[in-house]
Amino acid sequence: MTFDFNWEAYLKDNPKCLMGVINVTPDSFSGDGVLGDVKAISNLYNEYSNLGISMVDVGAESTHPKASPVSLKEEMSRISFFLENIDQNFLHSVDSYKPKVISKCLDSDFNVVNDVSGIKDKKIIKILQDRRPGIILNHRHPRSQYLHEKFQYTNPIKEVKEHLMEKTKDLINSGVPKESIAIDPALGFGKDQEVSYEILNNIDQLDYGYPLVIGFSNKKFSRRFDLNNSQLIQYLFSKGVSVIRTHLLDHL
Repeated sequence: MTFDFNWEAYLKDNPKCLMGVINVTPDSFSGDGVLGDVKAISNLYNEYSNLGISMVDVGAESTHPKASPVSLKEEMSRISFFLENIDQNFLHSVDSYKPKVISKCLDSDFNVVNDVSGIKDKKIIKILQDRRPGIILNHRHPRSQYLHEKFQYTNPIKEVKEHLMEKTKDLINSGVPKESIAIDPALGFGKDQEVSYEILNNIDQLDYGYPLVIGFSNKKFSRRFDLNNSQLIQYLFSKGVSVIRTHLLDHL
């Protein structure tokens, strides 16, 4: 199955897009994991529908700094449980860096790949070339050896933008469609709170022609704006952000 996903077309029909999160885990950082709980999945879908959210990001491995890695077998098992209870009325994004998990989700009509590791695996790039789903390109420092390795930044927004621009260029040169790509500065990943805040505070400067996805949910640096969650979401939309990744808990 190929998708030819086009972010511009999707966002035209879904402006100021909120992306709901479904954590198919027992150890969610937000305390909202739904692994093994069919009713919790149904309730999340219902709540997201009531909030006007039409897109959900599904992950089966926690990526918070203290989380333990999950084997491929376990992640596949968790995804299989979710797929037995999926609501096809929503557009789905798979939050994974494992090619087999991504392929399984795309086989089950997921439309978007959200690889928090920065699309480093050549097998994932091949999937993107062949099947042309939507992509959320997460920033990853070029010298990063592991997901939460911290780096010092002299000019965070300039450096992150340069890294993302180089990566989008590489993807397009490899045959990945430009219109399938959205970018995410990956706040909180390989960045301390000060760097993440500075990027978020200057987020309009990150624009270089690609839809911008932001996830600040449950992250301490967002509190420095002295805005409640709803106000910060609207502020970021006014600064040119296209998609905001959000947990249900933010809206309760």
